[in-house]
Amino acid sequence: MVSRRKPKVTEKMNEETQELDGSLQTIGGDVYDLTNGKVSIMLDPETYKSPYKILQEISNVWDELTDVQHAKLAEELFGKNRADNVCPHTQKCA
Repeated sequence: MVSRRKPKVTEKMNEETQELDGSLQTIGGDVYDLTNGKVSIMLDPETYKSPYKILQEISNVWDELTDVQHAKLAEELFGKNRADNVCPHTQKCA
């Protein structure tokens, strides 16, 4: 019985992994665009940067961004509900 379920579980995990990877690629493109091409979430074509490194790089260009870019970037990284909660606790939020 377990052997019959294993391929289905593996298939489901593969689908979820592909969906997550697609979401991260979308976020990566948005972060890159919103930071005027200065911050990538990728270390190399197969490795994501750590969240700390991404946020550190964003902080280096934060002052160059508009208020609209600040808001869109915060929403992209933290989601609509959490962006409002995170921004008051950071030094450089718009």
